[in-house]
Amino acid sequence: MVDRDPSGRARSDSSLDAAGGYSVDMQFFWYLAWPETVRRNTLRYVTRIRAEDGTITSINVLEYAAIIITKAAATHFFTKRTARTDDPYPTVFYEADNSTAESWAVKGLSGTTLLSSFSPESRAALQHYGRFVVRELHRSSRGKQKNIEQSRQDHYVRFTALMKLPDPCMPSSPPCERNYFLACYAVSLAQGKNLRNQIIRGSTVSNYLSAACSLLDDRRLPYTCKDDYLGVILKSLKDYDEVQNRRHMICDGMMLWLDKEAKRYDVDSPFASIVDWIKLGRYGAFRKSEWCQSSQKKYARIDGWPGDPSLAFTWGDFTFFDKHKRKLDFDNITADNVYFVRIRWRKQKNNDNGQEITYARDEALPSFCPVLAALRIVKRAIRLGDEPTEPLAVARHPRSNKRIYITASLATAVIRSAAKAVYGLSDDDPELKKWSCHSIRVTAANLLHRERFSDSYIQSRLRWKSTSFLKYLRNTFYTATQHTRHLKISDSNLPPRGSAATEKPIFTNRSSTLSARLLLKNTLHTLTTGFSQIHPNCKVPHYTYLP
Repeated sequence: MVDRDPSGRARSDSSLDAAGGYSVDMQFFWYLAWPETVRRNTLRYVTRIRAEDGTITSINVLEYAAIIITKAAATHFFTKRTARTDDPYPTVFYEADNSTAESWAVKGLSGTTLLSSFSPESRAALQHYGRFVVRELHRSSRGKQKNIEQSRQDHYVRFTALMKLPDPCMPSSPPCERNYFLACYAVSLAQGKNLRNQIIRGSTVSNYLSAACSLLDDRRLPYTCKDDYLGVILKSLKDYDEVQNRRHMICDGMMLWLDKEAKRYDVDSPFASIVDWIKLGRYGAFRKSEWCQSSQKKYARIDGWPGDPSLAFTWGDFTFFDKHKRKLDFDNITADNVYFVRIRWRKQKNNDNGQEITYARDEALPSFCPVLAALRIVKRAIRLGDEPTEPLAVARHPRSNKRIYITASLATAVIRSAAKAVYGLSDDDPELKKWSCHSIRVTAANLLHRERFSDSYIQSRLRWKSTSFLKYLRNTFYTATQHTRHLKISDSNLPPRGSAATEKPIFTNRSSTLSARLLLKNTLHTLTTGFSQIHPNCKVPHYTYLP
C-alpha cells in the first residue's frame, strides 16, 4: 500500500436552513435550501417541536446529507465527465465540520459492497425494510462477538509465534500433535496468559479454543485423536470450576511480590509476620486454626485439656537443630547455626495429635527458607513479650505498638493484596474471594503435585486423612506467568529421588484416554517452562524437557 495524494478535494457544510458544497479540483458547487418541514423538525438546542411520529431531526443528519450530496457530485465528475485511464481508482478527500457526520460517512462507505449488484430502484424499494434490518443489527451483539472472536484468534497466532511455530495451523503436523499443542495453549490461558492477563473460567478458555480451532477448520486440518489431550484439559477445568468454595493457590508470582513487599515493612509488622507464616506454610500446609486467631486480643484454646492451652502453635511446638542435628536452645539460635526445625501439632482436626515433622534449611534460596522463616517467627514472639504458652503468630500493631495476634482476616487481606497486584484485580472483583487463609494449605499441596509426587505422599506429608485435597490440585493450571524453577520447594525437604514417593506411573496398554490422563496429571508442571515432545505414534507418551 503506497500513500498517494487524493484525486480531488471537496468540502461541504450545513446549517439549520440550508446546505452547500464545492470543489475547486472537480469544478463544481451546489446549494440547497432545506424544506420547511426539515427546518421545523430539526433539533436546535432545546425544542418541543416533533414530527408526526414523534421524532426530531438532528443537525448531524443535515451535515451527513451534505456529505452524501457532495459525494454524489464527485462520483458524477469522475464517472461521467472525466473518466481517466491513468487514474482508474480515484480517491476524494471530503472535508466537513461535523465529526459525527464524518464517522457516519466512513461507516457507510465501508459497507457499500452490500446490495451493490442491485439496481438503484431496487435499493430504494428495499430501504423501508432495510432500515429495520440495520437497526436490529446494531442492537444485536453479533458484531461484538465477531470482534471478540477475531481478537482471540489474533491472541492464538501471537502464542504460536512465541512457541516458534512458522504456521499457526501446523499443516505438516499429525492431528495428535495439533491436539497436544491446543491443550498446551489451554493451560497457558488458564494461567492468566490471555487478553485480560488474569485468571479466567474454563468456559472462557473453551471460547478461546473455539476461536483457535476455527482457523484449523477453515483449512480442513483435523486436530482430534485417541489421546484427547485437549479434552482432558477442558474436562479438568470444567471439574475445577464446579468445585464449591474452592480456593486458589498462592502462585509463584504472588510469592515473589510478597517477599519484595515485606522488605518495605518493619520486621515486627503484621505484613512481615504473615509473609513469614506463608513461607513456612508452603511446607507445613497449616490450617488457619493451627496458627492464626479470629481476634487480635484473644486466642482459641483446647477445651478439656489441662490448663486450656492454646490451640495454635506455641514456643514448645518449635524445636531447632544445627547442621549435626543437635538441639539448639532459644538463646543460642542464629541464622548461621540453625539447619532444621521440628514442628509438633499438639492438636489436629484429624485427631492425629502430637504429630511431628522436621523441615530442613533451603540454602539455595534463603529468602523462602522454611527454617529461617520459623526462626524469625520465634524471635519476633520473644521480642514482643510473648509467653511460651501463648500463640506464636503475633505482630506489633502499627499505631498502638502493642502486641496483637495475627487473625485470619489479616492474613486473607495480605494474600489478596498480592493477588490484586499480580493479576490486576480490582477490590470488588469476585475472583478475590477465591484466596483466603486456606490458600496456604492449597499451595503446599500444589507445590508437591507440581514436583510430580504421588497423591499418597502428598496426603501423608501434608497431614490429610482423606483425598479431599485432590479437588485443589487443578490449581496447577493457575501458576503465575512468572513461574520460575527458583521457587521450587527445597529438595532437602523431599524424599530421595527414586523412592516410592517419587516413582513415575508406568504406562500400560490400557485405554489411551487413561494414558493421556496419567501423562497430563504428572507433567502439567512442565508446560510452564517448555513443551513436551510427544512420541510420534502417540500410543505410549514420552516427554523430555526443552531448554
